[in-house]
Amino acid sequence: MMRREAWGVFVRAALAYAALLALLLTPAVTAQTFRGTILGTVSDQSGAVVPGAKVKVRNVDTGLVRETQTAGDGSYSVPELPIGNYSVTVEKAGFQTTVTSGVRVEVAADKRVDATLKAGDVKVQVEVSAETLAQVETTSNVLGGSFESKMMLDLPVNGRDYTKLLIMVPGAAGEPNGGGDSPGSFGLFSVNGNRGRSNNFLLDGTDMNDGFRNLPAINQGGVFGTPGTVLPMEAVAELKVLSNFEPEYGRNSGSVVNIVTKTGTNTIHGTALWFFRDDTLNARNFFNTKGNPKDAFRNHQYGISAGGPLEKDKTFWYVAYEGQREDVGVTSINAVPVLADFRNALNQTLAGSLPGGNPAVCNTTIIACINGQAPGVINPVIKNLFNLCDTNGHCSGGKNLWPTSTVSSAPAFNNADSFIFKLDHSFDDKSQLTGRYFFGRSHQSFPLGLAGGNNLPATNTFSPINVQMVAISYVRVISANKVNELRFGWNRYHQDFLAEDRGVFGNPNSTFGLNTGISATRDFGLPELRVSGYSQLGSSGFSNPRGRVANNIHVIDGFSWKAGSHDWKFGYEFRRTTVDSFYDAQFRGRLSFKGGGDLDGPDTADTSPLADFLAGYVASSGKRIASGNTNRLATQNSHALYIQDSWRWSHNFTLNLGLRWDYFGVIGEEKGRFSTYDPAVGLVLKEKLYDKDFNNFSPRMSVAWDLFGKGKTVIRAGYGLFYDAFSQDFFTGQIFFNSFMPGIAYNAIGPDPVFFSFSLNPALPAVPNGSAFGRRLQAGVPVFDPATRIAAPTGSPTGTTDAATVGKIRTPYIHNFNLNLQQEVGHYAVLQVGYVGSVGIKLFRFRDINQPTQAAINAADIACAGAGNPLGAACTFAPLNFTTVLSTLAPNSPLYVNQLETSATSHYHGLQTSFSQRNWRGLTQQLSWTWSHAIDTASDGQDYVPNAAQPNDSNNARAEKGNSNFDLRHRVVWSLTYELPKWETARWFGEGWQISSVMTLASGHPFHLNTNFFDDYDGSGEFFGRPDVVAPVKYNRSDPTNFLDLTSFAVPCTLSGGPDFPFAADCVAGTRHFGNLGRNSLLGPDYRNWDFAIIKVTKISERIKLHFRADFYNLLNHPNFASPLLPSFIADSTFNGVSDGVAPNPARGRGLGSLPITATSDVGLGNPILGGGGPRSIQFAVKVLF
Repeated sequence: MMRREAWGVFVRAALAYAALLALLLTPAVTAQTFRGTILGTVSDQSGAVVPGAKVKVRNVDTGLVRETQTAGDGSYSVPELPIGNYSVTVEKAGFQTTVTSGVRVEVAADKRVDATLKAGDVKVQVEVSAETLAQVETTSNVLGGSFESKMMLDLPVNGRDYTKLLIMVPGAAGEPNGGGDSPGSFGLFSVNGNRGRSNNFLLDGTDMNDGFRNLPAINQGGVFGTPGTVLPMEAVAELKVLSNFEPEYGRNSGSVVNIVTKTGTNTIHGTALWFFRDDTLNARNFFNTKGNPKDAFRNHQYGISAGGPLEKDKTFWYVAYEGQREDVGVTSINAVPVLADFRNALNQTLAGSLPGGNPAVCNTTIIACINGQAPGVINPVIKNLFNLCDTNGHCSGGKNLWPTSTVSSAPAFNNADSFIFKLDHSFDDKSQLTGRYFFGRSHQSFPLGLAGGNNLPATNTFSPINVQMVAISYVRVISANKVNELRFGWNRYHQDFLAEDRGVFGNPNSTFGLNTGISATRDFGLPELRVSGYSQLGSSGFSNPRGRVANNIHVIDGFSWKAGSHDWKFGYEFRRTTVDSFYDAQFRGRLSFKGGGDLDGPDTADTSPLADFLAGYVASSGKRIASGNTNRLATQNSHALYIQDSWRWSHNFTLNLGLRWDYFGVIGEEKGRFSTYDPAVGLVLKEKLYDKDFNNFSPRMSVAWDLFGKGKTVIRAGYGLFYDAFSQDFFTGQIFFNSFMPGIAYNAIGPDPVFFSFSLNPALPAVPNGSAFGRRLQAGVPVFDPATRIAAPTGSPTGTTDAATVGKIRTPYIHNFNLNLQQEVGHYAVLQVGYVGSVGIKLFRFRDINQPTQAAINAADIACAGAGNPLGAACTFAPLNFTTVLSTLAPNSPLYVNQLETSATSHYHGLQTSFSQRNWRGLTQQLSWTWSHAIDTASDGQDYVPNAAQPNDSNNARAEKGNSNFDLRHRVVWSLTYELPKWETARWFGEGWQISSVMTLASGHPFHLNTNFFDDYDGSGEFFGRPDVVAPVKYNRSDPTNFLDLTSFAVPCTLSGGPDFPFAADCVAGTRHFGNLGRNSLLGPDYRNWDFAIIKVTKISERIKLHFRADFYNLLNHPNFASPLLPSFIADSTFNGVSDGVAPNPARGRGLGSLPITATSDVGLGNPILGGGGPRSIQFAVKVLF
């Protein structure tokens, strides 16, 4: 059914497009051009226009020639020119011939070449230099920035990663290492207040997007921040970032990243290169103090590229290869139990210890301490776990279960290879065919449980990545004023995240008797073991075996037509995206050991968390596991049509008008395994999760006014409506912070249900005298209740506490608008100043629509006060124990009903300034400053960090309005390359010297607090509520380990008295409320970085040059610290930072101590050294150019 309907949409769109073209008596259009245009006006010396003049443009490197004639108003346009260097010849009988040389055609840009003809013999040529041409943009209002090949290759770009350049353009905001638009997300960069995953990546004009994440398929980060595959920078002819773009571009609302690869020319040319650095000359990481070894680091990047002719002026080839071999040590700060902690846990004379323990044997090693206890003291399952490794400690799950040091370093590696081949052929001056193939692969390994592996050093996550891309383009010049193009693209992105500790721990039931019910080999390994007060063992919160194969097909058909003063473009576009994935979230399970086991009386909670762990007492809260089959195949078909007109209303005023229509097909699952939640009946399989949205019409308009008609001063303004395609991970890879269910595709229903169990097996023995505290592990006995994994044809299966559903969904859309002034400064520089704004409507977010209201929480709290429970658990954990009272939508089951919907909004206002200068006495530079404010009610459709997508109070989502995760108030970037003047007296040594530099200054990212007040104090049952602000906020920016004073914050309820630790159970009935700390109302550390390079070019012969360079990243070694909004493996959230009120602690319920930042910005997003802001790192490189 879905296939027939998708085919129907395709046929209707194609017929509509064909009808439009039939009216024009021509075939098709150029969409999303990766080429450029030369245009202009021909006049005589009196200023009168010259119609009928012959204009010939010629590519000086490939010999390509295109000809046209000027229209009645003297204007001409030659579209769809491959980027490169051109000459423009204009001739007309009765006038001398004018030849303009050195004309550079750039990606998606109009190059104005006006000509003034002198009366005379047509055989007489007048030479004109392109240096006299206008540098400002006089015909369009596209914003953004560009980098041509030489600039890219000369700048000190860390890791030779093109994505580092994207955040250098005005209006861009992102992490300094290019790893994310906001801490903790997979987004790349934000432009003009749009989300980080709202960018469209094109390579040679065809789709380069990974449809699962809406990120680039090439240079997307792998298991850590280093790109999994690398586009060889030597192969890039130009990179351009476009925003506020014209109707020929679509798919996303933020920006178009348009990358064009090099082509062969009539002469053979190429490069061989090697870049190298290690930790020898690197500065020490700020957090790796003297006395510890430096973080290990070694990186090789090497490659070769070449291009040339197969047949002169006809057929050209180009090939490039780049490899990377990176080894890096990843430093972790751990909270680990030492021998004294074990002695205390086993000392029967101390509170919190185990009966029968013998601390006397705990003086040498932990393993001796464990094995020296009498039978029955240490749980056999836990004892087996400690004894898994050999005598040399080869496996972190044995002799030293935790790292032996609070600071540990574990190795990571990335082995990557990328290859690109391109072939260009001109059948004649009117027909050109281009084909390009890319293949990239990598094998990455990373420690600390960041993606799919164990939290222990030496039990890494392994991630293989394979990317393939094909692009074919055929251009046909139909006549002097009509050009047709057909383009086809295909890309495939394959990535898995698999735990290397599968080979260490295997199936836990077989290796040490922990029966979690795991059956699939890909899920083997240690589960997540949380011992309160210490760094967790096993998998992490984001540690899920998962993988995907995403395929994208992209077809574009197009036509360009110059009709007098109008330049028309029409286009049709088709995309098909399929994602074959699995997502085993929480399939390894989580067990918590919190202390409080009651061993010697009904009212005394006297075991410590470590003692509980040694005894195998699993807490009744904080445990979970998932099971089932998560293999899913999602598909989507999309169509687009557009029309645009660039109307030269007068010689100095251009009006651009256009309209685009997009249809993003309904995402479906091949076997009908999507489902939703109906409060009347429960879970229901549903083929179509949301309605089709055909109403995606995008008007665009802009003006360019050459104020004085001399090409020096231009005022530009524009408005556009932009629709934003959404990624498939919202459905098949969701991240909910309140739940560990990965989305709509994984409800407990259908042919392949997925179950989430939160109940311990009642067959396990209860904790003595305190069964409410959990169960005791037994070797081989299932840990989780088998009754919670029973399927149901419809409704809610027994024990299901999580469900996902879809609310009203429309395609998100954004209004973009701007007003700017461009002023040429001399012949080589342009100053631009402008205002840019945007308003986002119907953006993705999710809400827990089963969350009780604040009134219901307090009413139930008061109603059940004094219910006879000595710990008040009935009131405190009302959402868990009294869902009938509190959860009005689904009072029985499930507890969480997370609804994906398009209800969020955003606003952005920015002053964007830039000064660009090209090749002035060897100096090329760009200085930009953006002063902006990004505001929204949700910054993504996923909760990479708390409240990124889900509101604190799902019944009052508007209260989430605050600073966007990617809000940066100030960002200054100054990049330059400079060829130093020749030093005559030094002969060969005094010539060929260059310097390049990138300096970045940026405000801090906003953040808020959740995890340090981690309990259900507000009563919502979400367990990530924000606290109250009760005193002026105090930062300590000189000491990152004490960055934020937590005593300024308090739990959002009134606590009862008592010397005990203040759990949410101690909230006085009726006082719970959502904390008054606003979302993203706190400010993280600033960022300051200066990268610098020195280059020496030595001429070996006429055709061979040798480049030697030294790059200094973070030249001044200024420490830059990660944002506190990072995943919790960076900020120490292993304890609840709430005061018990006992002196010298602050008042009861207030924050305790300080919020620490324990990582530099490069480590913060998992990209040590190669990321931005790390310690000073020095790189050497050599290149041979021929």
